[in-house]
Amino acid sequence: MILRMVTMLVPVLGIAGGIYAWKVQRKSDPSALNAVSTAVRVAVVEAKLETPPRRRTGVGTLEAVRKVTLAAEVNGRVVQILFEPGQAVKAGSSVVQLNDAPEQAELERLKAQLNLAELSYHRTRQLAPHALPQAQLDDREANLRSVRADIVRIEALIAQKHVRAPFDGVLGIRRVDLGEYIDAGRPVATLTDLATLYVTFTLPEQAWPDLKPGLTVRFTVDASPGRTFVGRVQTIEPQISVNNRAITVQAIADNPDLALAPGMFANVQLELPAGAPVITVPETAVDFASYGATAFVVRQRSESTGGAPTWTAKRVLVKPGERFDGKVVILSGLAPGDRLVSSGQVRLHDDIVVEPVARDTLADPDARRPASSGQVR
Repeated sequence: MILRMVTMLVPVLGIAGGIYAWKVQRKSDPSALNAVSTAVRVAVVEAKLETPPRRRTGVGTLEAVRKVTLAAEVNGRVVQILFEPGQAVKAGSSVVQLNDAPEQAELERLKAQLNLAELSYHRTRQLAPHALPQAQLDDREANLRSVRADIVRIEALIAQKHVRAPFDGVLGIRRVDLGEYIDAGRPVATLTDLATLYVTFTLPEQAWPDLKPGLTVRFTVDASPGRTFVGRVQTIEPQISVNNRAITVQAIADNPDLALAPGMFANVQLELPAGAPVITVPETAVDFASYGATAFVVRQRSESTGGAPTWTAKRVLVKPGERFDGKVVILSGLAPGDRLVSSGQVRLHDDIVVEPVARDTLADPDARRPASSGQVR
């Protein structure tokens, strides 16, 4: 019985020992593992040295360069409404007219007095100083000037009975009715110049050294998705806010097709002068985690199998900087020309054998064409 049990245990112990020896050899020789495992296909990109655009982003509001609430200067009854809500008007156009009949009658009386005063003055001037004393001529001249002054005064009163547009613009909602008696200062309508608009936005105080008038501003609004508008910095607030340590910047932008309106929210990008060249890689090549950012660098082994190069991937720590246009600046950890895995990092570990392909393996699962010998694209 004992001999039979020993006979049965010997083969089992032999198999277990073989498996243990194979595992020990596998752990001690990573190349053996890679040799038996299938190479992972990965898309590879190259770290480049380039000059990225320098930008500052902020949020702002569109404001009209010229806007005013038209109002009556004097009391009076509305006898004419000369506009339609939303109408574009020219500078000097009459918008609302108040009753000026008493002033018009007074003007006619003063014009008659002016005619008489001019005749009297010229006659007296012909007779003086021989037939009439100089004092009488002076009295006629003073009377003439007084009548002329009264005419100027009454014409000014008549002008106040007209509410006029001070500049070209678009009128808003009408706020008075025909025949209504209104007091001085009563709003009639708003007038807004939409040809040019201010873009007022804020930036952090760190942007102060880079700010100057004339810089290009590009912004978008929710009302026109996919469209970018361009303006120029006009004014920089000389005082930084003590509440949020922000700088208020005001740019001006043309609005020829009236796609923009005051009060719109704007996402703003301020373009700054170009800086020094930096190392950049696609954002997909960097794995951002709580413990830091890493990337897989692809290197060629010195030995090869059957004449074909063998590539391995190794994880390295990198220090990322600002991002732009789907790329990220690498401050340390990489050098120009380093080849990196741009997709499929979740399947990788240190020193794993990889097969570089010409296209993104995640975007195109059927990408099977390997890179040419000795070159990774």
